[in-house]
Amino acid sequence: MGDENSSNRKKYQTGVIKLFILTEPDGSHLTIYSPAESSNTSLETFALSLISHIDLSNTQQQSWTKESHLISFIVAAETCFFVVADTLSKKRVLMGFLSTIKSEYESKYKGKKNNRRFKDFITNKIVYYNEHPNEVDKISTIMGQVDEVKDIALKNIDLLVKREDELQNVVAMSEELETGGKDFVKASKQMKCKFFKKSLKTTVMLIGAIIYCLCVMAG
Repeated sequence: MGDENSSNRKKYQTGVIKLFILTEPDGSHLTIYSPAESSNTSLETFALSLISHIDLSNTQQQSWTKESHLISFIVAAETCFFVVADTLSKKRVLMGFLSTIKSEYESKYKGKKNNRRFKDFITNKIVYYNEHPNEVDKISTIMGQVDEVKDIALKNIDLLVKREDELQNVVAMSEELETGGKDFVKASKQMKCKFFKKSLKTTVMLIGAIIYCLCVMAG
């Protein structure tokens, strides 16, 4: 399964979510690691230092790259939804992930960030996004399908061009044969005319010789 998921990520160029942090208005936070990342305290410290510079009073969303990580966050109602992923990740995918967590939090767990079900929900979403890149990134999937169709179309065009070239070769050969046939008929007529003239000349000379002989004998 691990190898298959790795090949899927490579195929669709979708990265891996490493860490999610929810920061509430009172400054308290919830940190959820990717199961594959384990508890990377240095990564959490790095993320919290970035969050400390975010204005939670301003509704906003941003993404940027820093120190080989892609960072994305959404701030709404003085609550920050923050994610750290690798640089193969796509901003639209991370924003989709954050929007899903935000929607779940606001509808069921606002002020209850330590609820076990909420934690499990986030963990399961991280795993799902990491292991099913072809499903979470619909645009890349569609682009992959478009590329496949394009490849098939190009192959068909190549076949048509090849067949067209072959057809043109056949037509050229036919024209050459037709031209050759006409030349042959013309040459045959010329030869026939030449032999006829030669035969006529011989016949006339023969008749003339016979007449001459007859005249000599008669004299």
